[in-house]
Amino acid sequence: MSDKISIIVPVYNSEPYLRTCLNSIVKQTYSNLEILCIDDGSCDKSADICEEYSSNDRRIKVIRKDISGGSGTPVNSLNIGLKIYTGQYVGFVDPDDWIEPDMYEALYETVKRKKTSVGIANFFWDDGINSIAERNDTDIPDEVLTAKDLLLYTFHRDKYKSFYFSNWNKLYSAEHIKKNNELKFSTIYTFANDILFNFAVYMTEGCTGAYYNEPLYHFCQRSESITHNPSFKMKNDNLLVWELIINTLNDKGFSDISIWVKKIHAYHSCLYAESALEACDSNVFSHFQKKMKLYSDIYIKENKDYPERIEWFSSLLGTM
Repeated sequence: MSDKISIIVPVYNSEPYLRTCLNSIVKQTYSNLEILCIDDGSCDKSADICEEYSSNDRRIKVIRKDISGGSGTPVNSLNIGLKIYTGQYVGFVDPDDWIEPDMYEALYETVKRKKTSVGIANFFWDDGINSIAERNDTDIPDEVLTAKDLLLYTFHRDKYKSFYFSNWNKLYSAEHIKKNNELKFSTIYTFANDILFNFAVYMTEGCTGAYYNEPLYHFCQRSESITHNPSFKMKNDNLLVWELIINTLNDKGFSDISIWVKKIHAYHSCLYAESALEACDSNVFSHFQKKMKLYSDIYIKENKDYPERIEWFSSLLGTM
């Protein structure tokens, strides 16, 4: 019998999109699934929809957290899923996204064939009308990837866009997660916890990966998402996560990789400073302008082929 794949779906007020998401999961060509829908105190009919699907498909289990109004973050739901899943492999699907019918079959065959800890698939950007496949500027080799490969392809964003930071376009070996202190999502930060989770996976001993170059996951961009309207704390937590990753990479001998993370940090600092300037919030602007200065030299050096980026960054930094 084939291995079981556990799919963790953190659900919160997802009623308009949830049926599309669940339909795409239950119709997977790989059928040996455990589907864990963990409702975070939804105020709409999301939990009822999950129960409806569970009554028609024994693979679906619904966990309703005993709270009202939600915790505001999917982290706790994801960690509940990581405590109770029973599969030999585990994946994650956000409730407002959907997946191609062969996503988990393709990723499973990839990790089994290459005997790796994690499989990574390309993905689509969805705007509600169009699905646009992400493209890498440089080919990723069809071979077993080392931890350093995984880190490079994740953080060198200009060349390798489809690896992405998130956990949703990936399939993880349960054995690897469990033997490394039961890896879970950090509850310290309000943002970028998926980045930290993947970083922890890649940094654990013996981690290897394999890349599947076809787009399989539909990442849906929605204007009401908290990622499109983050609070000051979420923005600042995002930068703190990047700083933690930079320091860890330097400590572990990956300073050549940390250059690309410094570039990401500078870029996000600039975005946040620009947003504060548009909002006429001088205190927040000053805060993020100071963050920009931490790695301004790296950002300018590594963007020498993109003069428009340097002009944008320098104008906000006040050096023009």
